[in-house]
Amino acid sequence: MGEAAWEMLLAGTNVLSGELPEIWKEPGNLTFLLQLAGEHANPDIKYKIWDVCDELLEPTWDYELGEFTLGLGLNEPHPRGQLNARIMAGWVCKRGAWSSIFRQPNFDKFSEPTVVGVDFPSVALRQAYWDGENLHLAVQPQNNAIHGKRTSFRITNLDHGRDWAIEGLDGTLSTMNFEGEDLVVEIEANDHPVVLKPNK
Repeated sequence: MGEAAWEMLLAGTNVLSGELPEIWKEPGNLTFLLQLAGEHANPDIKYKIWDVCDELLEPTWDYELGEFTLGLGLNEPHPRGQLNARIMAGWVCKRGAWSSIFRQPNFDKFSEPTVVGVDFPSVALRQAYWDGENLHLAVQPQNNAIHGKRTSFRITNLDHGRDWAIEGLDGTLSTMNFEGEDLVVEIEANDHPVVLKPNK
């Protein structure tokens, strides 16, 4: 959608006046508006739109399940996954980020180190990105009962000719070993950022 079309949509919804027409309160339309705000709106406009829509979203933390979801006024036993995903894409994406996925696709990621075999939903990865030399990780526990417990997963596409270690927040190194083609990582689920790096 071009900038002109986005401006027309903003004017049509009247959302910047602080009120949202009833038709835009329907969950599908609300999702559409918030996802597009992430792609097209500057930050000030984006946050104004979210402020107006906030009460319609019904944000909920389930601390036992470790889930943050949006109910959207549907009164359903399970949140709508696709609507939640699209709305959160609108929240986390910076302007132009969504379209850049298609205009400038990153095909290198298919041959770069990849995390597999995570014990989800007991743990999840808050971050896992490759900077060209190191893999940055943070393992988030599902709830307090799991916090601090050890978990394991595997990393594919690493150089077998090098030794690899996890560097913790305090700078200590813990060596990891290969099993077959993959490096096995054992780590605490404590949400602390760590770095997998060559052990020189």
